[in-house]
Amino acid sequence: MELDYYLWKHKITREKFAEDADITPSHLSTLIHKKRSPSLMTAIRIHRASHGKVSYEEMLRMQDRLIEDKEVENP
Repeated sequence: MELDYYLWKHKITREKFAEDADITPSHLSTLIHKKRSPSLMTAIRIHRASHGKVSYEEMLRMQDRLIEDKEVENP
């Protein structure tokens, strides 16, 4: 499940989720807007804070998508 969808579906604020995941709200925002990809530890924290609903595999796949997007922008 995508992180932003999880927050919306469960009516969780970004600030509360960031606190639960032990990351800053600004870092969470960059992840939601796909401006950065998470480290393995951050992906695991998000997975745990979402009670397993947001998989760390999904979070780490974001890295591949970001790399592909940059390759398309800068061929």
